[in-house]
Amino acid sequence: MPELKKRIQPVSNWVTFKLKTKKLEPPEIKLKLAPVNRYIECATTVSRPGVRNRMTQAVVNAVLNSIVDWDITENGEKIELTDENIAGVMIPLLGEEVAGGKMLFGFEIFGFISDEDNFLKN
Repeated sequence: MPELKKRIQPVSNWVTFKLKTKKLEPPEIKLKLAPVNRYIECATTVSRPGVRNRMTQAVVNAVLNSIVDWDITENGEKIELTDENIAGVMIPLLGEEVAGGKMLFGFEIFGFISDEDNFLKN
């Protein structure tokens, strides 16, 4: 009988995102991410100076579904990775700016998971 091979899913190395926020102390998140599902259709608003972009539900879903693992602490306590915590922690942070730029955190993650070069070639 032929040996069945386990399907390997690509996953990023640990990626650290530093945010301009007071919603998380320290304002830093380390994530392991999976690439975006190429079959979803995402429409995003055009970026204009001085205008905060809105993320479509497809972008939010893609970002939340891409989280494979995280290392997040809040006031010295590690936050466990659960579906409830992903929604409760990440959704409020997606509209926060990334430190060192003007990109919103949600769009920064979406850009990362859209680039196949960011994932390990297993």
